[in-house]
Amino acid sequence: MSKKDRIIEIVRNLSKRTVANGCTEAEAQAAVEKADELMREYQLSMSDVSEVDNDTYGAGKRAGYGKFRKGVYDAKGHPFIDWHPVGRCLSAIAKFCGVRHWKGMSDATITFFGAQVDVELAFFLVDTVKAAMDTEWRTYKGLTGSRGVAGFKFAMASRVSDRLNEMADRREYSGNQQVGLMVIRKDAVVDQRFKAYTQAKGIRLRDVRARTQVYHHDSIGAGRAAGDRVGLHRPVGSGHAVKHVEG
Repeated sequence: MSKKDRIIEIVRNLSKRTVANGCTEAEAQAAVEKADELMREYQLSMSDVSEVDNDTYGAGKRAGYGKFRKGVYDAKGHPFIDWHPVGRCLSAIAKFCGVRHWKGMSDATITFFGAQVDVELAFFLVDTVKAAMDTEWRTYKGLTGSRGVAGFKFAMASRVSDRLNEMADRREYSGNQQVGLMVIRKDAVVDQRFKAYTQAKGIRLRDVRARTQVYHHDSIGAGRAAGDRVGLHRPVGSGHAVKHVEG
């Protein structure tokens, strides 16, 4: 079994153990750290940049992260989608895994594009963080009876995003020249392949900024506290841009 196939198998087995049964914030953080370890291992296994160029690149698309709101449509005529708050982590997950991403507004899907290993890791993290959000919210609601689910998950998503961004930055500027070169080269290759892929498929992407919303104060505090348990420090922001398929 190749190094790539072994890592993909590990990721899928991790997903079965953590995501299927739900997981806590601490378990999600452990999964993130394991993903970081696997990415470093894979990058270190490449002896030169030609291996980056010759890696397998492509897109992976999955559903299950949003629900259509019956009878409600957006300005493009697409059914309105209530996205799971894990969608607010997509930009950070994409940066962490070295992939590109977008949401499908006509079919409520998420797509990642990049090296095969990185796409697998990206979906693993999305599913793990989503499961952790749902588990932590059920625990908090059971203790308090709160209805502030949106604020809780929003704050938690922001904390997780900060943590992922910090880890991605540490990996890139770790002082390990080989890892640094591989990260820079892979980023360039992914951009090149991504541009060719979207052009060949006729995919047009546009940036959509998330709406600023008002959340219940207590649920925001609880969500921030859940994030603090994994050492995230930057304050919650008001919105972020995510790419969507132009219909």
